[in-house]
Amino acid sequence: MKQRDYLEWGEVEFLVDRLIEDKQFLIGLFVLIGCATGMKANDILALHWKDVLADVVFFREKSTGRYYYANLKDETKSNIEKIYQGLGMPPLEANCFISRKKCVYTIQRINVLLKQVSKNYLGGKVLFTTTTLRRTFGREYLKHYGANLYNLRMFFDQDTEEFTKNYLRLYTETPVSLPKICAITRQWYSHY
Repeated sequence: MKQRDYLEWGEVEFLVDRLIEDKQFLIGLFVLIGCATGMKANDILALHWKDVLADVVFFREKSTGRYYYANLKDETKSNIEKIYQGLGMPPLEANCFISRKKCVYTIQRINVLLKQVSKNYLGGKVLFTTTTLRRTFGREYLKHYGANLYNLRMFFDQDTEEFTKNYLRLYTETPVSLPKICAITRQWYSHY
C-alpha cells in the first residue's frame, strides 16, 4: 500500500479531535500548530504558551532569521484552549512541549510519536513526519489562496516554484519525452 506524506484538512481536524479525546495533548498541539502555521519543527518546539494562546502566533524562523505571523482560525484557537486546560493550564511563560523528563522534546522524539500516531489513528496510510505537517499547510494554503506558489516558495525558502510544487506533491501533468528518457537510460547503463 502506497503511503501519502500529507493530510487533507478534514483528516487534520479528525486527528486533532481524536488526540484531544485520548488525552494525547502535546502531540495533538504539535500537529495542530504544524498544520495551521507551516512552522518548522524546531520553531514549533521553541513556542511558549503565551505564544500559542495569543490571537496571532508571531515567530522568528531560526534557520532564516525571518519573522512571520500566523492568524489562527477560531476552531484552531478553541482546540489550543482545550489542550491548555487539559494539561492543567501551565504557566504562560512555560514551553509548550516539555516531556516527562522536564526537557523540551527533540525532533527525533516527535517523529517517533508521529509515526505512532500514523499507526494508531491513520491506519499507517500516511508517512507521518514533521515535514508532513508543512506539506499539509502548503496544500491547504494553495486551496484557500489560489495558485500563489511564489509566497509559499518564499516561506519554505525554496529555489523554484517547480520545486515547491514537487515538495507539496503537486506534480505537473507535463508529458515527458520517452526518447529522451530512453537516451538517458542507455547512457546510464553504458557506464556499468
